[in-house]
Amino acid sequence: MTGRPLALASLLPVAVISLCAGAHAAPLRKLGTWEGDDKDSGPTRARKARDNKLTEVKQLFAAAKVTFPPRQLLLRAFKRDKELEVWASSREGEALAHVATYEICRLSGSLGPKKKEGDWQVPEGFYAIDHYKDKSDYYLALRVSYPNRRDRQLRHTGSAIMIHGRCVSIGCLAMTDERIQELWVMATAVRALGKVVHVHLYPTRDLAKLIASTSDAELKSFWGNLKEGIDRFDKQHKLLNVTVDKQGRYLFR
Repeated sequence: MTGRPLALASLLPVAVISLCAGAHAAPLRKLGTWEGDDKDSGPTRARKARDNKLTEVKQLFAAAKVTFPPRQLLLRAFKRDKELEVWASSREGEALAHVATYEICRLSGSLGPKKKEGDWQVPEGFYAIDHYKDKSDYYLALRVSYPNRRDRQLRHTGSAIMIHGRCVSIGCLAMTDERIQELWVMATAVRALGKVVHVHLYPTRDLAKLIASTSDAELKSFWGNLKEGIDRFDKQHKLLNVTVDKQGRYLFR
């Protein structure tokens, strides 16, 4: 099947990078061309996702030596690289394994945080999935908890930031329908256990180079704060305990 025409041109280049966690080389999940049926109801879309992808998802987790459904799940996205990583673990509190990396089909905006409604920016920071929408204009959608405490403290506005299908973005992370089916199966399985799906959104993997390239003091400070988080996770591969201080800086422990 051919893909549907794309409504927006991407502002960011594609990087095809596959990282490793221990001896396991996490596979790169390329975009895919399968499209869902607009006429399907929400429950039908959710059922088709399970029917089409549950076995494949279980194989991904088995290859990473992680029980499915996992007890911890992290989605880690990198805007410039146009990739979303899936990390998971079989037990609470243990190190997460890198299960897979997904190509992101479309993003909008530029590097930097989202600050206001209508700026088309994909946020940057530390979030969670707080709503699951099976009947979305963009096929299936996982809502990111923007604005978070830091955003509200700094009076950043906006809403309805999603990881969804249809390969169209006005501030969201847009996947193809085939790939959002896989992420939907993972995330809803974790929700069924009463667990939270964590979401970390970064401008790029190479934050040191990005920080060195800008003269904007506010961005340097913000990205330096994000780098503290990514460095801590990359060292231990454990979920971050994130809080926010009175100045709007993320604190990690």
